[in-house]
Amino acid sequence: MLHCEKARHISKCLELAILLEVSADKPGNVNFMVGFKGTRVEHFLASAVAATPSFEEAANRGIAVSEKELSVNDVGMGQIIKKCVADISTWQKGGNTLLGTVLLFVPMAVAAGITPVKGEFDFDFGRLRENVKLAVESTTAEDALHLYEAIDIA
Repeated sequence: MLHCEKARHISKCLELAILLEVSADKPGNVNFMVGFKGTRVEHFLASAVAATPSFEEAANRGIAVSEKELSVNDVGMGQIIKKCVADISTWQKGGNTLLGTVLLFVPMAVAAGITPVKGEFDFDFGRLRENVKLAVESTTAEDALHLYEAIDIA
């Protein structure tokens, strides 16, 4: 599998997860039938599309770690999170739609990039869990600074 295909697959899986989650009818949450003042389901749909390039970048950096082209400490997860949140804010004006999701999905994208696949997009989920832990534990003070800036943007 080509590296760009792997990164694109990871980012599309995460985008689909967002789209499916917002499509589900959940009491108290925005869905196709119910919105909040200033926030509708369309804001979440736009946010999912806006987030996808950052998920792909995170996956690409994870792939670079797996190939020893980049140290896991140099992934720049905080910077990716900040850019993702900024892109989401540019694409929609419904407020903070995905900050929590981005905080979960960027480390998952990095970890999925690090994790080898068996066959056609078949991930070893045990290794994926280990790599999520590795990615999160390898964040730096600079990542934390970018994370706080992302929170301000959201």
